Parts: sequence; structure tokens; C-alpha cells
Amino acid sequence: MSPRRVDFWLGLIGLSVEARLDPTHRISGVVDDAMPDSSLLWLIASDGSRQILEKRRGHTVYVHPQAIRHAELAGMPGGVSQ
Repeated sequence: MSPRRVDFWLGLIGLSVEARLDPTHRISGVVDDAMPDSSLLWLIASDGSRQILEKRRGHTVYVHPQAIRHAELAGMPGGVSQ
């Protein structure tokens, strides 16, 4: 299954995601935090760095359906509802 774009970033806290700025700029990691209005997201990148992503700059976030299902089974609050 291919990754699904998610616009409600607050529901992604704790999930592994892929963030994209354009087709050549991608970063993977775990969502550390997000603003309630989904304008900003803090990502712990796979290299250990902490990145801030801004929706207004064009960042988009994708999550694999398997990660969504795992979060649901683990009882994580929020989920990825849009």
C-alpha cells in the first residue's frame, strides 16, 4: 500500500511519517509534536536531528496505512482523522 497524505498533523504524534517539500526533498522520522492548527510539526528525523516543518512553506506529510493500523491497535489517541 502506498503512503497516504495527512493534513491533520496533530493526530500524527508518535507515528513514523515521510515529509516532503517537493519530489526531491524528503525526510523520514517520527512526529514529536504538532500545533493544534496543524501549521507546524516537529519531526525527529531518522538521523536523530529535530526538524520543524511548516505547512505554509509547502511541506506535506505522508503516513503508511500500516502505521495507522499499528497506532489504532496500540490505542494511541488522536489517530490520523482529518
